[in-house]
Amino acid sequence: MGAVEIRAIIDGTTYEQGKITSCRVTSGLFSGSTFSIGGCVAAQMEITLRHPASIARGASIALQCRSGPSDPWIPQGIYFIDTRTHDAATDTLTLSCYDAMLKAEQQWLQPGYELKNWPMPPMTAVEDIAGRMGVTIDGRTVLDPQFPAEYPVDEYGDLTMREVLSYLAMANAGNWIIAHSGELLLVRMQDIPPETHYLITERGAAIRFGEVRLLV
Repeated sequence: MGAVEIRAIIDGTTYEQGKITSCRVTSGLFSGSTFSIGGCVAAQMEITLRHPASIARGASIALQCRSGPSDPWIPQGIYFIDTRTHDAATDTLTLSCYDAMLKAEQQWLQPGYELKNWPMPPMTAVEDIAGRMGVTIDGRTVLDPQFPAEYPVDEYGDLTMREVLSYLAMANAGNWIIAHSGELLLVRMQDIPPETHYLITERGAAIRFGEVRLLV
């Protein structure tokens, strides 16, 4: 099998492998290779393009990969441009990007929300938050109805959507991520499938409890 081929689709323009000089995606879902819960984990991508066309500020980037010319392209996430650095000498553009999780960093309460019924069923709350973030919910997401979303104000004031998601993640023993499809997904401890070897994350990192790798 040859090397994995990648491409980036930026606002409808496709940058093939030959136009990409480097690409790195990082995520802290398993911080320090140790599973923790209650997180809303944003993935970051840094990509450098050779001789790029004009790219709008805040443009979205759909990253895809495949193993061979006859294989289908597989989504590897949707990212939004944060900063850019142009190297005039080489005519390359380096883009630092984040996925949609950062859109949860805003106050959840809006005018009229006080008229809603509280506590709110967890899936109803997540559907509302996902809509505000401009994403849909991954169909694999499962929430325990015994843990509803409380009125999102505490002693420090209004809660952000990220804080509400974090509480729901803790109640369901998991972490929120933006899946490769671009959808909001809760990764729960009990959802980790049985394997015949060491468990790894979707990005290939070892999963540990303390210093012990999980083998099932």
